[in-house]
Amino acid sequence: MEAQVSPSKIGFRYGIIAAIISIIYSLILQLAGLASNQALSSLGLVILAIVIYLAHKAFKEQGDGFMKYGQGVSIGFIISLVSGVIGSIFMYIYISFIDDSVIQQGIDKAYQDLEERGMSDEEIEQAMQFTEKLMTPMFFLIVGIVFTIIAGLIISLIISGITKKENPQAV
Repeated sequence: MEAQVSPSKIGFRYGIIAAIISIIYSLILQLAGLASNQALSSLGLVILAIVIYLAHKAFKEQGDGFMKYGQGVSIGFIISLVSGVIGSIFMYIYISFIDDSVIQQGIDKAYQDLEERGMSDEEIEQAMQFTEKLMTPMFFLIVGIVFTIIAGLIISLIISGITKKENPQAV
């Protein structure tokens, strides 16, 4: 009897794959000085979408050829959770022990954004006091996990609608 493939097994396996790709991509952006480039950073979501799609494909190939919508969403959620936790822990370690300039880059970017909005010096100073309190490795860890899970869930909802394949013989 062939072992049945489960959404959690596929999700966990592909979550690790997504985390590894995400870590490598993040390192490339950091080392190239392009981490603050919004367009390149957003490419990480495209990578996540591709991994979720490939996981859905693997689930159907390793199973009976079918995948319910809920199974697809579950797979995507697990991928996002695993990838978000591993990737965010890596960034926490990276920021805490290897390169803390990421925090200063975030502060500088926030300051620049506030200036571009035309805020007064007083308003900028007030906003920056709050921003500097938030810009910690732990903040990056928490936001990274939450953002990856939410983005991955949205991506999963969309991709699952495309990749689902209901078994017509199932009741």
